[in-house]
Amino acid sequence: MSNRGYQFLLGSGIFFGLFFWTDVYALKSKNFYAAKKKQLQKKIVHIQKIINHNYREKKASIAYAHTLHVQIQMLHTLLQMMAMENQKMEKKIKDKKKMIQKLTLKEKKIAQEYAHMLNISVKKIQPLHQIFFVLSAQSFYQMAQRVQCLKQYARMRSVQMQHLQQIHKNLIVEKKQLFQKYQQKSQLIAQKATEQSKMQQRKQEQQVLLKRLQQQEKKLKKELKKNQQDIQKLDRIIKKIIAQAIEKKKTHTQAIQLTPAGKIISENFEKNKGKLPWPVKQGFIVGKFGRNQHPVLKNITTENLGIDIETTKNAKVYAVFQGIVKTVAFVPGMQKIIIIQHGNFHSVYARLQNTLVSSGATVDEKTVLGIVGTHEAGTSILHFQLWKNVQKFNPSLWLAR
Repeated sequence: MSNRGYQFLLGSGIFFGLFFWTDVYALKSKNFYAAKKKQLQKKIVHIQKIINHNYREKKASIAYAHTLHVQIQMLHTLLQMMAMENQKMEKKIKDKKKMIQKLTLKEKKIAQEYAHMLNISVKKIQPLHQIFFVLSAQSFYQMAQRVQCLKQYARMRSVQMQHLQQIHKNLIVEKKQLFQKYQQKSQLIAQKATEQSKMQQRKQEQQVLLKRLQQQEKKLKKELKKNQQDIQKLDRIIKKIIAQAIEKKKTHTQAIQLTPAGKIISENFEKNKGKLPWPVKQGFIVGKFGRNQHPVLKNITTENLGIDIETTKNAKVYAVFQGIVKTVAFVPGMQKIIIIQHGNFHSVYARLQNTLVSSGATVDEKTVLGIVGTHEAGTSILHFQLWKNVQKFNPSLWLAR
């Protein structure tokens, strides 16, 4: 009995230790997942606020089509996360049921063993029997051993009773947690139904909008052509500024020759990839970098040299890093633009209605550069580009996520 009892207690300790560390890991994973989900939900609410602010009349426009598309994508991602969360919840409920079953069996087994010990105690180890057991020893040494044995037996009974009580407490906790999991699952099902309803509404709205826009194909093609021409004008200005910087140092390479201070700025800029602050406080990307399928016109792709960030009306535009303002200019179709040099990097801010810095000025990270312009459709969209020497980079990979 004693060897088996101690082995059982040791095994139970390992079992509960592993269970504890599994719970700690699960808690960390759960917290990370919950933070991601909360962040996505905040973005969806933020987009809806911008929609309510910028598209009160909900006119048929490409900008609104882009915004709806982004919101639908985010809702789709949120629903996927909820589906995964539901699967995890199902597994947790299943695991909890298994745990309760194991603990119930352990409780029953230990209770039987404890009852058996009590039965032996009642029948064979009564106080009078204990006295006879001790006094019948053939030597003083044997008598001391028998006293010690009786004490050890009493301790084992006490330990096993405590262990039985602990398992019973754990069983109560597990049952309570199982009930909470069922409640959480019910809440998740309700949330998922709400978000599915929202997405269905947005999809219906998107279909109506696309039909209206498709009826304006000639107008859209004309606007697209003009927009591409405006982007090309901006591209030529940027290339000219970079070419001048290269020529100024009389280098035959396609890289800007930097001063020691410029090298430090450039190196620090590169170290901050994925950590740069956004050029607006609130906003979301409606135009991705590179080649993209037109949201309305079939078999037509567009080339975006940067990203387009939709924000609120009269939003402030901020420098993403310290640097020197190289150009402040007006470009037809792109409104006012600002180009800032950060060593051998350049950041470009276009579609501003006001500028608050001038050429040659030194700026720090988050210096206010100007105010984003508002399009005739009611949208406020900042065009943002990032260059290293003569190479264009995807800005979304450099901004903080």
